[in-house]
Amino acid sequence: MLSGASPKELPKWAYDALVFVPIAVLTTIIVPEVLMASGNVMLKGNFRIIAALLASVAALTFRSVTATIVIGMFSFWAMEWLF
Repeated sequence: MLSGASPKELPKWAYDALVFVPIAVLTTIIVPEVLMASGNVMLKGNFRIIAALLASVAALTFRSVTATIVIGMFSFWAMEWLF
């Protein structure tokens, strides 16, 4: 019925905007989880921030999802265990 009224494909500006969707979604999930360790924003004594920074460096260095997860989780667990 309405199938002839809609375009067959998205316009170029829509494709250009869709490039930013994954990073926007991941940011909205990860940043609150890193900063809000116990329901409140914690900057002092928050090991998640350091682990996230180390994971970011690993992601930029190795370009590997597995290396990023392993380094991030290992650094987080090591800091919680040591401190």
